[in-house]
Amino acid sequence: MVFIMFWVFVGKELKSIARDPKIIIAMFIVPLIIIIIFYAIIGYGLQQQITQAIKEGGSVALINLDSDLYSYRFISFLRDIGVEIKLLDPILSTNITKALEVANTKILYVIPKGFSENITRFSPTSIKIYIRLGSLTIGESSIVDLATRLVERFNDNITATIALEKGIPAEFIRGAITKELYAFIYNKVVSNPYILTTFLT
Repeated sequence: MVFIMFWVFVGKELKSIARDPKIIIAMFIVPLIIIIIFYAIIGYGLQQQITQAIKEGGSVALINLDSDLYSYRFISFLRDIGVEIKLLDPILSTNITKALEVANTKILYVIPKGFSENITRFSPTSIKIYIRLGSLTIGESSIVDLATRLVERFNDNITATIALEKGIPAEFIRGAITKELYAFIYNKVVSNPYILTTFLT
C-alpha cells in the first residue's frame, strides 16, 4: 500500500514538473549545458598538452656509443620520419642530467656499445631512453609514449628488414631491441615512468 502511494505521489510530482517548462530547464537543461562546457574545456586543455608534448618530442638527443651499422640505421630511421636529432658527445653518457641540459630536449636515447653486433648475432640488445618530465600531466605522459613508440617502430622496421635480408621468419628475431626507460622529475630518477603516468590515464 505504501509502495503504491509512493508511486502515485511521484506521478503527481512529475506531472506538476511537466506543466512548468521553467522547472524542466532549471533541473535538466542548465546542468546538461554546464557539464558539456566543463568537459569541452577539459578536453581542449588536454589536447593542448598533448600537442605541446608532440612538438617538444619532435626533437630528441642521442648518444651513440656503438657507432656501427644498426645504430646509424636507427638515426636514419628517426630522421626519415621527421624527428630532429641532436647528436651528443659520447662522454656525456656518464652524466645524463648534463646531457639533457646541453641538448635542451625532453628525450635522450643512448645506444650502447655492441648494439649492432648483438643484432647481427640475433642476441637481445637495448636502447636506453631518458625522459625529462617537468610535471605529472597528460602532456608529459604523451612524451613517454612517444619516446617508447619510436623505438618500437624501429624494432618492427629492423626486424622486417633483417628477416627479408636473411630469409628467416620475422618471429625468429622479433623483440630483439628492448627498451630501458628512465625519467628525471623533480631531480629524482624514476626507473619506470609508467608507474607515474598510469595515474594520468
